[in-house]
Amino acid sequence: MTTPSVMISFRLTEEEILEIDRRIGFDGMRNRTDVLRRSVHRFLDQTATPGEGKVITVDVGTSLNEELKVLEELRKITPEQAAIAGIGLYYEQVTAEIIARREAGLGLVQKIAADTKHEDHTE
Repeated sequence: MTTPSVMISFRLTEEEILEIDRRIGFDGMRNRTDVLRRSVHRFLDQTATPGEGKVITVDVGTSLNEELKVLEELRKITPEQAAIAGIGLYYEQVTAEIIARREAGLGLVQKIAADTKHEDHTE
């Protein structure tokens, strides 16, 4: 069952109408209403209520966009899920590098400390 909708009206310039009309037919948008509704949804998503997370829009190139479509078709992985997984993997990689550098640094400090051990000299 669909939620009842309310009609609202507002004025647009001819240029704005032409830009809206240019988007009809893309990504399943069949008419001006679809284009404007998607715009409103995007605006609402990008201005999320505080505490509900942050929405980030990322422009991707043509080849990456095609790869995302393949993932969605083959594995039913949405672009959002792919981004979350990718960020998680990248975070793991970066933290592993930081830990490895820290351990290497500690090993170097221990080696220097062992090499420079000296006995108290008395004169």
